[in-house]
Amino acid sequence: MILGILLIALMVLVALPAKLIVDQQLLPPALQIDGVSGRWWSGQAASVTWYGQPRGRLNWQFSFPDTVNFSLNNGKTEIRSAAKLKPLLAGRKQAVFETVKGQIQADELPLPVEGIELHGELVFNLSEFRAARNRQLNLDGNVIWHQARISGNVALDLGQVDIHLKPQGQQTAIDLANNNSGDVLLTGSGTFAADRYQLQLHLRAGFGKDHLRRQLAQLGELNPDGSTTISLQGEY
Repeated sequence: MILGILLIALMVLVALPAKLIVDQQLLPPALQIDGVSGRWWSGQAASVTWYGQPRGRLNWQFSFPDTVNFSLNNGKTEIRSAAKLKPLLAGRKQAVFETVKGQIQADELPLPVEGIELHGELVFNLSEFRAARNRQLNLDGNVIWHQARISGNVALDLGQVDIHLKPQGQQTAIDLANNNSGDVLLTGSGTFAADRYQLQLHLRAGFGKDHLRRQLAQLGELNPDGSTTISLQGEY
């Protein structure tokens, strides 16, 4: 009798539709997932929208005992990532993942500044990701921006940018630097939450790069030491 009940429960669990576990209330407001189909252990979403922009089709596959492999394909590039699921607690309204790894092309990222394009590849390695819509967005880990470059109104070679993310209350603190590996010395810090962000960047042209110093001065506030500060903030 008990074995029969367990088998029935297992069959119900295996057949659980994917759309029942994709709860929009758990996602940051900038992220929208539509057209979910399949089962919880192997499913897909026809459309993923990020900051109002379509990002492609999402597929996931559960791998025993606790790993989920994701792929996001927009027809031009494919983003792959793997994450470990953290056991759900009754009544918890959070999306929680552990050991999230992957890579993304920089030009796939949304930018708060018009006329600027990012280039290079970002490789991320997060020990934990937590999100609760409109309330919480915690990332803990590191991102390396390889062959970092900015083009548009200015063209800047930033080399390799190391980005460190750390939970800070209900939001995430960010620190970044390129360790003088490009034409411009870059440092920065800030925070981003489930519905807003603020970031302050400090840029200093390298030795003998007077033309870059003049370009940088047009981007933000020129400091007495010759560096330029750019302040970015907003809501989404």
